[in-house]
Amino acid sequence: MGCFCFLHRWDPRCRLLAALVLAFSFSFVKALHLLPLILGVGFACSVLAGLGPMALFNRLRLPSFIIVAMVIFLPFAGGQTVLLDLGMVSVSREGTHAALLIAARFYAIMMVVFAMIGTMPLEVTINTLKSLGLPPVMADMAGLVLRYFHVIADDHGRMTTAMTLRGYSIKPWSLLSLRTMAWLWGSLFLRSHERSQRVYQAMILRGYHLGRPTGHPFPPWRHLVLLVLVLVVCAFIILLQLQAGYSHG
Repeated sequence: MGCFCFLHRWDPRCRLLAALVLAFSFSFVKALHLLPLILGVGFACSVLAGLGPMALFNRLRLPSFIIVAMVIFLPFAGGQTVLLDLGMVSVSREGTHAALLIAARFYAIMMVVFAMIGTMPLEVTINTLKSLGLPPVMADMAGLVLRYFHVIADDHGRMTTAMTLRGYSIKPWSLLSLRTMAWLWGSLFLRSHERSQRVYQAMILRGYHLGRPTGHPFPPWRHLVLLVLVLVVCAFIILLQLQAGYSHG
């Protein structure tokens, strides 16, 4: 459990930078024999983050629909070398190669992102981006949007419940239903605008100042050593890809 605890105690800035450099090095891979390596690194990051197989499967389930829809037709899209002739369609080596590359890199990057960033609270991620140079106004806006998404959802639920108690029922493809829903969302946006003005005035009264400087302590050396190890792994992957490209050429 020590490595698990240390990964979750790792400085968020180092985790974010590690995720970025790993994703970049994975996207650089074009050799098929390196795909098991990047998938292994991604899975190792997930294990170190404490994500079990079922938790990882649940997180990858929805993105899998997107990537499968993108690559399922690539082997049949044509190519110079035919691997399997099915009559009207044929499976090409180039299309299969492209499908494997896209799918493997996608899953490797997603495992790293879920392990490094997905296990951090969103507020911590926003503050980490701010400490790495994100403009304060963008960080504050992201925090407010995160907070008031839930408020708007609660308002929408209450208004929908009130409409249902008054006998309203949604009828698909009904102009009356569309007009009523338009009034509902318009009312929500107006209420959100009025609430945002009150929130901003309250922030000003409590001493909020956009240009206030904030200090961010330097990460401990142990955290930097682990970041350097990640950089070494990324450099090793890129060197292997360069060597594979030269030998193929």
